[in-house]
Amino acid sequence: MGRFLAVGTLFLVGVVLGDACNYECLPREQCLEEEPVFRLHSYGCPEPEVCCSVRRQTTSMSSLCPNDLTKGGAENQPCGLSNPNKPLQRYLSKDLATPGEFPWLVALFKKGKFLAGGSLIAPGIVLTAAHGVCYQLKEDLLVRADEWYLNSDRDDDQIEEREVKKIVCHERFIYRTGEYNLALVFLKSPFQLRNHIRTICLPTPKTSFEGHRCFVAGWGKKNFVNSETSGILKKLSLPMVNRTTCNQQLQKTKLGWNYQLPKTLICAGGELNQDACIGDGGSPLFCSVNNRNQDVYVQVGIVNWGIGCGMENVPATYTNLAMFREWIDEKMIDITYKK
Repeated sequence: MGRFLAVGTLFLVGVVLGDACNYECLPREQCLEEEPVFRLHSYGCPEPEVCCSVRRQTTSMSSLCPNDLTKGGAENQPCGLSNPNKPLQRYLSKDLATPGEFPWLVALFKKGKFLAGGSLIAPGIVLTAAHGVCYQLKEDLLVRADEWYLNSDRDDDQIEEREVKKIVCHERFIYRTGEYNLALVFLKSPFQLRNHIRTICLPTPKTSFEGHRCFVAGWGKKNFVNSETSGILKKLSLPMVNRTTCNQQLQKTKLGWNYQLPKTLICAGGELNQDACIGDGGSPLFCSVNNRNQDVYVQVGIVNWGIGCGMENVPATYTNLAMFREWIDEKMIDITYKK
């Protein structure tokens, strides 16, 4: 009771002093930097809104609307907007993306060698898998945006590189099981958003795309027996698999009948020769927001682990991002305050 009385007193003082929210009242999911409750001018917003000093750069799936797609300029375009190049697609196999098609895709390098995939969720923040970056030194890493062909020696003005400032891994990450397998990579300087460098939308809590076909994109191997990763960015259409079916199918593998799918994982795939593979770790699994805006996507998962690659009736696992939206937002705010 004492805690509630104290908060009530602070609120009353704030109103009496006429020092209510000096920033912007927003739903918490739209706010990147919320004013701390101990500051008097952070009060005065109607529930459930908060006093927000920095609006999020990305747009949540629930706030996307058709009008967002009409805004001009790359900086005003919504998160998750792709750049399909249908004429060029005719000259590529269906499992390859066109340059700039998924502008949130980034490649992480360790001392010049490709390490993992990732996604841009804010101009200066990359989302990836913990198993790829949590045992690395930040000084050894480099993040590249607008990448397409890894093996090219071209001096492309469109490709941008950034050094890493900080790596934040989930505190409960378990390497052996893939639970809580996600990390945020904070860059020393943000990318400049434009047509071929954009952010991806993140799901709201409890979002489900069960029954949908979604995409995974990355530079991993095309199949398990390949000795090298794919030079050109791959894209694969995969069915989302419900947890019960996935668990039953995985129990039929070497994991055994006692295997239980961790709650932090979701599943996709199970089709012959259609799968994420070695080297795709950290890359995004993303789904179209709705039937009206087929070219706008929300990231629902991060490539985690699988049994082989492209085996029929053997789905791969992905970190379930709908469970971690609050964790991601909290870490983004923490780093902002500690600058």
